[in-house]
Amino acid sequence: MSKLFRIRDYILISAAITGEIIQNVRFVGDLVPGIMKARYGFVPKNFRKKSYFTTVSKMLSTDLIRRKLNSKGLPYLELTSNGENEFKRRFPVFTKKGKKWDGYFMQVIFDIPEKERKVRQMLRLKLKELGFGMIQESVFISPFHFEDDLKEYLVQSELSDYVYILTVKGFLFGDIKLLAEKVWKIGDINDKYLSLYKTITKKSDKQNIKIYWKEYLRILVTDPFLPEEFLPKNWIREKVSKAILDLDREKIRTTDTKRPFRNS
Repeated sequence: MSKLFRIRDYILISAAITGEIIQNVRFVGDLVPGIMKARYGFVPKNFRKKSYFTTVSKMLSTDLIRRKLNSKGLPYLELTSNGENEFKRRFPVFTKKGKKWDGYFMQVIFDIPEKERKVRQMLRLKLKELGFGMIQESVFISPFHFEDDLKEYLVQSELSDYVYILTVKGFLFGDIKLLAEKVWKIGDINDKYLSLYKTITKKSDKQNIKIYWKEYLRILVTDPFLPEEFLPKNWIREKVSKAILDLDREKIRTTDTKRPFRNS
């Protein structure tokens, strides 16, 4: 995925993957500006910390997230059913985690005129958001099937006449792990996870949890969440998240936090 996420996107991701660890959700308000600056070189006005709390308030009032208390009386955020639906709609690749691959690829081929290059670029961004990998500039593939999402987008964008959606099997790709490396650069992503994991387990510094979460989210939003067959044997994403969560839980157990949750 490669797009300028909204603050609500980061809140959705955090609420979906972190459960009762309140720091992870609250930290998003601190982390997003740094993520934006690292990725894009600037911090848009609507990505500043104050905007985060405003967005949390709106999402609470529109029933996308809810505030709950854990066993220690500390507040945290979780997705409502409406929030889960929006999360799946915004980030369908995340919901494919752990699903067994059926052996078929979804292939998208398009031929959009040069005068519509902005529209063509938006289509490429949409495909990357859905987790597609680029074989050629006008040919993308995915081991998952997003026909309904993509058809809706093509109709709304008036691109149906320029784009072909195919389902293929027996793709001449040789080693599927090599294909994943060539198309999705999965090895580079795993190297980033591995580097973060080594840092966390070596230092085990609870004071640096915010830094760990910041780096983890930066990597996570580039992860195509491919099926297990595509991943290297030493794939380490789950170990990274567990290491941070364990450290975060330890911090909660050893810290007497009485500061209430703020949404403004």
